[in-house]
Amino acid sequence: MSALCAILGIQRSSYYAWQKRPVNIPDVQLWMQAQAGHRRSRGAAGSRTMAKTLGVSRWRACKLMQACQLVSTQASKSKSRLAQEAAEAVPNHLNRAFQPTAPKRVWCGDLTYVRVAGQWAYLAVVLDLYARCGVEGRGGTEGVRLTV
Repeated sequence: MSALCAILGIQRSSYYAWQKRPVNIPDVQLWMQAQAGHRRSRGAAGSRTMAKTLGVSRWRACKLMQACQLVSTQASKSKSRLAQEAAEAVPNHLNRAFQPTAPKRVWCGDLTYVRVAGQWAYLAVVLDLYARCGVEGRGGTEGVRLTV
């Protein structure tokens, strides 16, 4: 033990005093609650939110966050950009005639994003307007593709 203390640059008596020190159970419980609250907020909770959640002062919440190495990070807002060029007008072939006379002649499609299990997934569907049923659909998340 003396070699390890020499490497770390501490006195051997300090190590043994630290080892004999009793564990403060309420502090450990607060640390665990602070870490759980930080995870629930996806890292956005700061000392004010932690203080309200844990029922402690803001100063105490700040010290708990420092002890647990928790840092509040706010999600950046998405930046919308204006189109550089005007979009080309697409000709209207259907002219609102949504009652085709034969199957597999008129199809329509749509693409949307849905929240599934905490992730954004896309869903693309192609419909046959005569049968009013799906011809093909695809969906998935990053790295996962689903085909219907």
